[in-house]
Amino acid sequence: MKHICKFLVSLVLIFGFITSISATNQQYSDSLFAVWQLKKDDISQALPALNDFIRSQYKNGNIDTAKKYVEIQYSLAQENNNAFQEALALHTKGGISLKKGDLSQSIEFSQQAADIFHNLKKEKEFSNALNNIAVAEVRLGNFQKAIHLHDSALKIRKTLKDPDLISYSLTGLSSVYNEMGRSSEAIDYAMKALKIYENDQGSKEYASIQHLIGNVYFGQGDREKAIEHFKIAAKIYEDLSLIHISEPTRPY
Repeated sequence: MKHICKFLVSLVLIFGFITSISATNQQYSDSLFAVWQLKKDDISQALPALNDFIRSQYKNGNIDTAKKYVEIQYSLAQENNNAFQEALALHTKGGISLKKGDLSQSIEFSQQAADIFHNLKKEKEFSNALNNIAVAEVRLGNFQKAIHLHDSALKIRKTLKDPDLISYSLTGLSSVYNEMGRSSEAIDYAMKALKIYENDQGSKEYASIQHLIGNVYFGQGDREKAIEHFKIAAKIYEDLSLIHISEPTRPY
């Protein structure tokens, strides 16, 4: 009976945590939507505000809502000759297609976005578009294309000196090599990414990389090492759920 009570209490706590996160994310999205509504009369401010709202919907898994409003963003951007916002809309459309499993459509949208970003010299956004294409290519089994795209994005991100973006490229390469069964290279890239957060070992990013390394070891059949890394990741996620329960998800 005691074990059943503990289990029920755990369920209540988990449900309460999930509800709190959902409520916070909804409030965050509602606030961004309100900002867009209040700025609609000034297109130069309205489009960035609309983009923030769309990205919040996308990140929170509200794909259909994101898809609905990204079409508005795309049309407004074209009507007002705003190439940057047009590219952002195309980038989001590429991500939505990726989530829906339409890989060829995802690549098409993301490549269009990449071309515009490149012409505008928006290097960060250009590297993000390359990353989207790489993920789609992996799912199509085009591993060498994906490696080339991740490498290209990594070179750009190193010049930007953005540690988070560099880490994303390194973990992207790790995931590709893991899919190819080249586990030693997968672990090597993951360890390089992990080193970026050696002074921030309680971060979500550090936990995510530990989980990735656990997956690689699990694929190798090394259960002990896999469990070691999964436990590290789980402990960090547990701690973060208590510390950051009310923090909104980053728009990007």
